[in-house]
Amino acid sequence: MNSPLIPLSASQRGGVIHYEMKKYFLAILLLTVAPNIFASPLHPKLKHTIIIDTDCSVYDLRAVTILLSHPGITVKAIIISDGQVQANEGYVEIGSYAGSVEPLSCMNDGLQVSTGATLGQGTIRLADDPALKPQAVFSYQDKSIMLKLKPEYLKKLKAVIDEGVKNYGLEDEDYWNLIRQTSIKFWLEWDRKEIFDIAEL
Repeated sequence: MNSPLIPLSASQRGGVIHYEMKKYFLAILLLTVAPNIFASPLHPKLKHTIIIDTDCSVYDLRAVTILLSHPGITVKAIIISDGQVQANEGYVEIGSYAGSVEPLSCMNDGLQVSTGATLGQGTIRLADDPALKPQAVFSYQDKSIMLKLKPEYLKKLKAVIDEGVKNYGLEDEDYWNLIRQTSIKFWLEWDRKEIFDIAEL
């Protein structure tokens, strides 16, 4: 004997429909995204061009940092919507001694991400010093400080880079894997309050 069907109220029917729509939306989203995720591994020679839209939150900063650090991704533009920080707040000028040749010039990417100053706006300038070094001078209003990586840490970094270039060359994926793994290792192990010499100028 079949049990009688109990009619659903309007609110119950709405809840069921809402739940079903969520399931279908999630399924469509997964079907759209999954092929792109597994299509191919990220490779330094694989190029993606993207535009980033951000409201300058802490989470966006982390995402932008990851994107800028990947050699296979070219950031075409960063669009900033109106957020909590005014444009003139935190305005800083930076003199970078890292030059324009890799791998030392990658420091300039970190300066841009961490401070908001950019080479394009002219708030970061490359110093006319032939002796390239991981050093920068930060100026805000009438104060300036110099931040320089301590020699013992520079020596460790240079040893890893030299080993990678010698064993793989700059264009090999294994070189970038070595640099990525070592960067994470140093990031976890080194105390960021201890690795720099800081002086007020």
